[in-house]
Amino acid sequence: MRTRMTRGGFLAVSAASVSLGAIAGRDAGAAFTTTLRKAVILNKDRMNEETFKRLKDAGIEGVEAYTVAVDEAKKARELAEKFGLRIHSVMGGGSAAGLRAAQAYGADAVLAPVGGCGAKPMPEPWEYDIKFDEHIRTGGPLLPERPR
Repeated sequence: MRTRMTRGGFLAVSAASVSLGAIAGRDAGAAFTTTLRKAVILNKDRMNEETFKRLKDAGIEGVEAYTVAVDEAKKARELAEKFGLRIHSVMGGGSAAGLRAAQAYGADAVLAPVGGCGAKPMPEPWEYDIKFDEHIRTGGPLLPERPR
């Protein structure tokens, strides 16, 4: 005996099997292997023994620093290591001075956005000049009516 399948029945069975396959495949996927760590951004005037102690006590593991002179970066690295912290990246390090500071910090990342941070001031909301389609402003039809 042969059963006839309708188009709607075929689509329903197909959708169900794809959904089940997707659900079953989730467990077989790769596990999340990245270890997330807590870090803060510190200005050079905050790179001192008291701050590093407070950060360590708060459970912070790393620091993101700004570009400074090489000798200051070396001192900051020694202090951070004393408290078991790591200076992992340097902000604004796209220059030669930034790269030297990163090396002295022991950082393995340099953040140098194209155009720099804050290269252009953000306009105030009322300074934007946005033109809306007529139908949005008036609530009119989306498309013009076709002649009949």
